[in-house]
Amino acid sequence: MMIFKTHPVPSVHTSSNRSNVKDQCDIKQCIPINRNISHLSIDPFIEQAQEQFFCGMLGDALLEFLCIGFNGGAEDGYKDDAAKEAIYKKLIKKARCAVAWYAYHLMIPFLNVQASDSGLVQASNEKVVSASRWAFDAVHWKACRMAFNNMEQLIWKCICPCQSEIKEQVPGYTGIVWQTDYLDNDPIGCCSYFLYSPGVFAKHQELLRDGRLETWLSLVPYMRQAEKFYLLPILCKPFFDELKAKMCAGKLDEKETQLVDCIRMYISEITLKLAAPKLNVSFGKGGYKIRDRVEAQTNSSKPNYNDKEYLDRSTELTSLKSYKAIKQCLEANREAFPSWADSECAKDPEAACKTNNPKTCGCTCPCDCDRDGGVLVSEGSVVCF
Repeated sequence: MMIFKTHPVPSVHTSSNRSNVKDQCDIKQCIPINRNISHLSIDPFIEQAQEQFFCGMLGDALLEFLCIGFNGGAEDGYKDDAAKEAIYKKLIKKARCAVAWYAYHLMIPFLNVQASDSGLVQASNEKVVSASRWAFDAVHWKACRMAFNNMEQLIWKCICPCQSEIKEQVPGYTGIVWQTDYLDNDPIGCCSYFLYSPGVFAKHQELLRDGRLETWLSLVPYMRQAEKFYLLPILCKPFFDELKAKMCAGKLDEKETQLVDCIRMYISEITLKLAAPKLNVSFGKGGYKIRDRVEAQTNSSKPNYNDKEYLDRSTELTSLKSYKAIKQCLEANREAFPSWADSECAKDPEAACKTNNPKTCGCTCPCDCDRDGGVLVSEGSVVCF
């Protein structure tokens, strides 16, 4: 089943059935494609796009729901169920365009190349000229970015605002699946992180506008690390969970909104710091490899050592400022954040140093916390040589 019209190829080509061979296919509602292209050429790529891209992101249950509603183009699958029909109409347009653009991305390299008894052969036509390499690359990768743009809009503008209704009306649908190259069956929902969408992330760090969902997906593992290893020790789990739940429910007050804004800036900086050395590196049978993707005339080069040092230092300084902003916001509003104020995270980290006890004065304290002898020379100190 597909969410595009398909037509069987007749056994005998006549003037009356020729339109079924080269159909005015409705995929042209989303992508710029020749009106005479055959379904034999595009249907395999539509099926692949549905399986690899749509189902990989959103699961089989939602695709099946849309296919039933589409009903081969009649779009009357839910004419007797108003609730299901409302959901279908809300999702179908962006779903079709996301699939169409990804199918376009998949088919472009193969449209004028065919396998024959002589091997791979390239089709030619006296009336048309093959696109230049620059034009080919431009369209090929633009189609990929358009697919991700439509998928981003489908998820955060169509699915997430009515996620609960979709779960009620779509059998077998449990949420976004994210079976992608970056995340294998990862349980990510509409609001799993403080930087829960590409749009939210882009408010704090610059992302390429086209296809930013693909970039955001590649950053998710590092966002998870940033929250777990950097943010959680600042907030402690009770307040961490409480604040995220309020954010996802849209019930933040003024002080909580201010704190979340500081958190997002901090997490975005840490995420980039963790991701930067690894985003273009993959590991395979031959060891580590550097990935390099050339898109049209967009020329890119690897940063040199000085560039890396500058970027790393800049990120370090900015993340330090964001960290201090979070701490200041928490300290200034202890009464507004009781879950944090009652946790271990709210205790003075220098309390051990103030006791002037060398046995409790560790590496997190100033080296002169033992005013008498100094932490490095006092007998019994945890760092005494």
